[in-house]
Amino acid sequence: MLSSAIFREYDIRGVADRDLPSEGVVSLGRAIGTYVRRRSGGNRVFVARDTRLSSPRLRDALVGGLIQAGCQVTDIGVAPTPVLYYAAYKQNPEG
Repeated sequence: MLSSAIFREYDIRGVADRDLPSEGVVSLGRAIGTYVRRRSGGNRVFVARDTRLSSPRLRDALVGGLIQAGCQVTDIGVAPTPVLYYAAYKQNPEG
C-alpha cells in the first residue's frame, strides 16, 4: 500500500525503497492505466526515468501495472520531464 503523503499536485514523490515498494508501484501502474483507458478510450502511455539507481526497478513495476491494465507502453529511457512531454506530443498518444 502506498502512503497518501507521496501524492502531490503534479507528481508522486517519495524515498524509493521506503515509500515506493514494487508491489505498490505495480498497483499504481494498474490504476493509472485504468484511468487512461476509461478517460481517453485509448491505451498508449509513455514513460521515462532519471538516472537514480532505483529508477529501473520503479520503471519495471510501473510498466508491469500499466500492461496489466491493458496499456501499450513506450519507454523513452532516461530523459527529463520536458523531453517526455515532447515525445508524447509528437507521437500523439491517446492518453
